[in-house]
Amino acid sequence: MNSTQAALRDEIRELAEEAFHQKLISGHGDGEDMNEYQIVYQANPGISH
Repeated sequence: MNSTQAALRDEIRELAEEAFHQKLISGHGDGEDMNEYQIVYQANPGISH
């Protein structure tokens, strides 16, 4: 990952964190792939029995 990609990833992480605290998204975090970042919108938690 080059410095531009790293800076963009950091910016996305900061924006996602702010959106999460404002309850605009349900969650966020690293994806399965190193180049993937996931933002979850209107997710319902799973129910375990």
